[in-house]
Amino acid sequence: MVHFLGSQRPQGTLVAIVGSTGEGKTSLVSAMLGELPAVGDTNVVIRGKVAYVSQVSWIFNATVRQNILFGSAFDPIRYSKAIDVTALRHDLDLLPVFEKCIKEELRGKRRVLVTNQLHFLSQVDRVVLVHEGR
Repeated sequence: MVHFLGSQRPQGTLVAIVGSTGEGKTSLVSAMLGELPAVGDTNVVIRGKVAYVSQVSWIFNATVRQNILFGSAFDPIRYSKAIDVTALRHDLDLLPVFEKCIKEELRGKRRVLVTNQLHFLSQVDRVVLVHEGR
């Protein structure tokens, strides 16, 4: 069994999965989400809830509010908080989105950031390098 995010890691750990294009980062995340079967003596154990945000951003043909609510009932406090933690009030400036959402709002959760943006690595707790599918 592989424990790269195992129970020995404290809650709130921010892990970055990095590697060049085509090295296997997306396959690893797909396996973690149960979209690819585990191979060999590996298995995936998820504790709690999982939220996944794809690397391909998209919106559907609706209002900004409808894109944010994504079918949920409107709660003005929660809606305002979503606007704040995603830094939409500040023209979707990317760095404060990372700071407010990933580092601040979700800090008590285990977070996995899959990226080839190396400038984020100094801000994570652990780095997993994927190379040639390993």
